[in-house]
Amino acid sequence: MSIRNISAIALPVLAVPLAIIALITTPNEYTAMGQSGVDCDGPFGVLVFALPALVVYVLGIGIFAISGFPKSPALRILIAAPSLIISGALGIQIALSIHELQTDAYQETCGSGL
Repeated sequence: MSIRNISAIALPVLAVPLAIIALITTPNEYTAMGQSGVDCDGPFGVLVFALPALVVYVLGIGIFAISGFPKSPALRILIAAPSLIISGALGIQIALSIHELQTDAYQETCGSGL
C-alpha cells in the first residue's frame, strides 16, 4: 500500500471530527431555536470548521481517484460515497452561512461581514 493510498483513506477519517462540528453548528442559533434575531458569530463559526473540512474531503476524493486504489469498482464506490455525501452536506452548510452573511438584517446589525 503506497503513501497515496494511505492518505486517501486517512485524510477523510482524520477530518471526521471537523466535519461533525461543521455540520452540527448553525449559521444562526436564534432561528434554530425558533426565534428571530441576528447571530453575528454564527456564520463565521460554521465557516471556520466547514471550509477546512471540505478541502480535506475534496483532496481525499482527488487522491483516491488518482491512486486507483482499490481495483474493485464496487469497493471504490463504497469508500468514495461517504466522502461525497459529507462534501455535499458541507457545501450546503457553507452556502447557508454565506446566505446568512448576505442578509439585510445581518448587514445592518453586524456590518459588511466579509
